[in-house]
This record gives sequence, structure tokens and C-alpha cells, in this order.
Amino acid sequence: MPLLGLRGSPYWLAAGWALHPLWDVLLHYIGPGQAFTPWTYAIACISFDWLVAIYIVVAYRFGLVGSRRLAPDNVAVVGNVQNAKS
Repeated sequence: MPLLGLRGSPYWLAAGWALHPLWDVLLHYIGPGQAFTPWTYAIACISFDWLVAIYIVVAYRFGLVGSRRLAPDNVAVVGNVQNAKS
């Protein structure tokens, strides 16, 4: 999912963060990790993961994060400006 988030939609990245608590619960709260991990760790990790997922969705939804790629129009404008100066 991280590669889909980096190359495609950022919502894949948010989905990965939102689903990561399943791993935390299975490993640290129910599974073998409970022998050495306090239950508060699992709760804190779940909370943090969901907070990050929500932030990613809100940041991209409301444009708080800039575009990762130049749009074709922007490239053409830069090329036209450089040609106009020549």
C-alpha cells in the first residue's frame, strides 16, 4: 500500500495507516507480543495510526499539502516563458 500511496492516490497511504492497527491488535494485544508489550502500547499505537490516516485524508482533501507533480499546463507555461525570453 505505501507504493500505491506514493505513486497513485494518497488515499492508499491513508488506508494503510488506518489498517495498520489490525496488525497491532493481533500482534501486541492478542498475539505473542502481549508477553512483553503493555496493553497501553497497543492502544497508543492504534490511536496514533488513525490520527495519521485522518490527517492524510484531511490534508489532501482540503489542499493543505501541495501537488507532488507538475501539471502539464505548468510545464508548458514554463517552456513558453523561457522561449519568450530567448
